[in-house]
Amino acid sequence: MHIEIVETMRRDSTTRLPDVQDAVIIRALQSFHDTLRSDDSIFSVDDPGIVSTASNPAAVAHYSGQCVVTFRDDQLKSNREMHFRIVEKLVELLEEAGSAEVLLAKLCLISTENKRFGLWIYLEASGHSSQQAALRWGLGLAHLQQALLFLSRYFRQQVLPKIV
Repeated sequence: MHIEIVETMRRDSTTRLPDVQDAVIIRALQSFHDTLRSDDSIFSVDDPGIVSTASNPAAVAHYSGQCVVTFRDDQLKSNREMHFRIVEKLVELLEEAGSAEVLLAKLCLISTENKRFGLWIYLEASGHSSQQAALRWGLGLAHLQQALLFLSRYFRQQVLPKIV
């Protein structure tokens, strides 16, 4: 997977939640959200899975989605260093996941007015057809899900005991 860390994010105002009828995507999104809501996860999704599809005339199809991942714990939401650690570890975990030619993840640390932080994640897949792009996107989301679950366990065991 090709990973980019970006300084600012630009949300496309035309992005919408489409009428997702593809069973693979529905299962991928449900699994992603269920995993982040589970007791195994220290994260939550604040802006869940906005997904869009687009094909260009050159027969390359794209499937993309974005979300904002935050810590569940209010104290951790305001810890900027912890968010930088998430970015660092996600890059390590995702670089080897999937093909860099067809999967792209952009990561951006964002903040709100009340000094809370989150990680904006944009995931895009391309393929020769919209079905292929959607399937690759679902696989990319599964890689992201597993990486976040691994990080939850890692932070619980290695990091959080040292800062509490």
